[in-house]
Amino acid sequence: MEVTTVFFTADNLGAPRPTLNTEYIAWKTKVGSLIVSIFDKDSHIYEKFKRGDSVPADEIYYTSKFGSAHSQILGSLKAALDISLHEPHKITIGVTQLEY
Repeated sequence: MEVTTVFFTADNLGAPRPTLNTEYIAWKTKVGSLIVSIFDKDSHIYEKFKRGDSVPADEIYYTSKFGSAHSQILGSLKAALDISLHEPHKITIGVTQLEY
C-alpha cells in the first residue's frame, strides 16, 4: 500500500483543481468531526474551527483567505491536542464529562 502525503498550501490550492479541493474539504470535515467527538459544539476549540471553516470553498483560492482559514483550523487542532495532553479532565465525549 502506498501512502501519499498532501500538504495543503495556498499554492497548491491556488488554481481550481477539483481533486485537491475535494481532499481539502474532506480533511476539514474530518477535523470538525474529531473536535466535536472530543469536545462539544459550544467549546472554544470548535468555535475556532468554525471560523476557519466559514470561508466558502470558491473563495479558498485567494491566498489571504486560505492562510487565515487554514491557520484557524490548524490552531483548533493544536488547542485540542494541548488540552488532551495537559488538561484531559476537560475532555467530553458526547455529553459525558470524563473525570479523573
